Amino acid sequence: MFRKIQMDELKKGMKLCALEKDDTGRPSFFMNSLLVRSDADIEAFRGRGYGVAYVIQDDCDAGAAGGPAPDAAPAVMDADSALRKTVEFEEEIYKAVSLKDEAVGHVMEFMTDIRAGRSVDAEAFGLTVVGMIDSIFRNPEALTCLAWLRDNDDCTFQHSLNTCILSIAVGRGLGFSREKLLDLGMAAVLHDVGKLLLPEGLLKKPGRFTEAEFAEMQRHSRLGADLLTRTEGIKQSAVVAALQHHERVDGKGYPEGLSGTRIHEFGRIVCIADSYNAMTSGRPYRKSFGPHEALQLMTFEKNSVYDAGLLQSLIRCIGIYPVGSAVELNSGEVAIVRSINRNNLLKPDVLVVLNKNGQSLAPPVEAALSERKDLCIKGSANPGKYGIDTNRLILGEQARPIE
Repeated sequence: MFRKIQMDELKKGMKLCALEKDDTGRPSFFMNSLLVRSDADIEAFRGRGYGVAYVIQDDCDAGAAGGPAPDAAPAVMDADSALRKTVEFEEEIYKAVSLKDEAVGHVMEFMTDIRAGRSVDAEAFGLTVVGMIDSIFRNPEALTCLAWLRDNDDCTFQHSLNTCILSIAVGRGLGFSREKLLDLGMAAVLHDVGKLLLPEGLLKKPGRFTEAEFAEMQRHSRLGADLLTRTEGIKQSAVVAALQHHERVDGKGYPEGLSGTRIHEFGRIVCIADSYNAMTSGRPYRKSFGPHEALQLMTFEKNSVYDAGLLQSLIRCIGIYPVGSAVELNSGEVAIVRSINRNNLLKPDVLVVLNKNGQSLAPPVEAALSERKDLCIKGSANPGKYGIDTNRLILGEQARPIE
């Protein structure tokens, strides 16, 4: 995790992940952590106008104090009744896999019909969204982990479905009624429908956009809103979400430069879900971020890009270390998060897959960090670096209880 401090608090030996200038209010990220080696380094930062530093902190220290996770959702909280599960993850995950596989086809057909100007049965498609709402009510961890764990496909239909799932999760954490969750889910699944009107070559370009190409890509918000306005049976809330999901709370987004609560609540929620799924999905020009990395980057930009309260709702739902995250323990072991502990987000249940010598444990060992005073998460880990197949582990590997 990280901690935001003033430059006067910065000391030699601290590791930084970002610096922020006083006149911008936005952090500049480093590709790798930066070690403060001397007082001269600190003076150099000040001389360049930096007034705020983001210091990398050992999560064990944050958890041991029992206090809140820095710049995130509270790490220690009362179990949230809105997110309380009624069935176990192992039972729900297979239902969620089947539900999501079936839903992709429905999303593709529904969005393609809208693009073609054909009449659509929004009420019938709503049953697909209701199925996802029901799954999140039973166990919010199962379907939400599939939004990033099972596929890294940037296909518009997959992305739209994943954004829908994550938006529903945010709304569920906020205590939305089922009727409001249905409206939110419909809005989220259609947020990028305007992309279907853009050239396919632009959407699949294997590299960063030029300035002209980015301007063309930005048109998808208005194109989508206009298309949905012409489609019978689509609610105005979906039109607004399509138009506003790239607005920013600081007013620097597009297409209208709206700020704060001038952006519809659904637009602010879909913005968060859309960004999280985009970050955890690969791009031709960059690797995907792990879920914990994505949440950290988004937390840096709360109150500038993202609504802080709504972002906190996402974190409360999926955890500081979401299910499937690879983590390094203070023991030197590597583990995969298998379940969120809603009483303490820094103390999830994990599967220890590598011992401190880097040797694979087969089967992996279960550990409930909330019951182990000697174990805590030191930080996130890259599963690819260790050859860990998180899909296999989360979707079926049987673990033996820890002795």
